[in-house]
Amino acid sequence: MINQVTQRESSALEDLAAKLDRQKYVISLVANAGRHPHLCISNRHADVLTERIYCDGEWFWWSWAERIARVADLAEAAAVISRVLRTVAP
Repeated sequence: MINQVTQRESSALEDLAAKLDRQKYVISLVANAGRHPHLCISNRHADVLTERIYCDGEWFWWSWAERIARVADLAEAAAVISRVLRTVAP
């Protein structure tokens, strides 16, 4: 059962990663045995803008346990993440 859950989470995270702009972000899927997978997303122009994104199969979550968007709404999840991790011109 755990492997099916982890596989579903990883698949949703991979789908989300595909929606994000790889020109702006470095994106890695981290999947360690015995842990929930997550995306590590870093802004290429500001390393301090780095976050871990988790998935429970229905929702994407920030590392601080706040919901981002439903898994079914990949475009909204990508938009929210991009807003949070964007750089602002001086």
